Amino acid sequence: MTQLPPSQSIDDDYTFRLLGVLTAAGRETAEGWSEIGLLINFDPNTYELRTFSNVVWRGQHYDSWITDALQNELINTALGWLKALYDAGYPLWTSMFLGINSDKYFLWEPSYEADFGPWRVDLEGDNWPAVAAGLRKMGTDTQ
Repeated sequence: MTQLPPSQSIDDDYTFRLLGVLTAAGRETAEGWSEIGLLINFDPNTYELRTFSNVVWRGQHYDSWITDALQNELINTALGWLKALYDAGYPLWTSMFLGINSDKYFLWEPSYEADFGPWRVDLEGDNWPAVAAGLRKMGTDTQ
């Protein structure tokens, strides 16, 4: 039997908060979306937070789709999550994938690796392959 992490209640709370922001963004900018994937990186040494997201709409994936207001809400929610973990004495994730599809199936997968593991946001390259991998892991059929 899989043991739940001690931070489960914090993780659940913030997972659903972020899912709320992502689905609100989907309704606002891509009504009829089929999948949304989010990568977040946090460097505990520099306190830098990076995000990257894609929405799949009408069979195509798009980045730069979240409004500034919802992007700010997404960032503030992620920072609140990290603060809640820190305040409770739990380990901080360094990266994560969070995805949801239009059938409301979702996946949250954190990484605690210093190099951000499989969910590293590449500032110079294409982040779609990492998002697509997360969506596939969620059980969706991603192109």
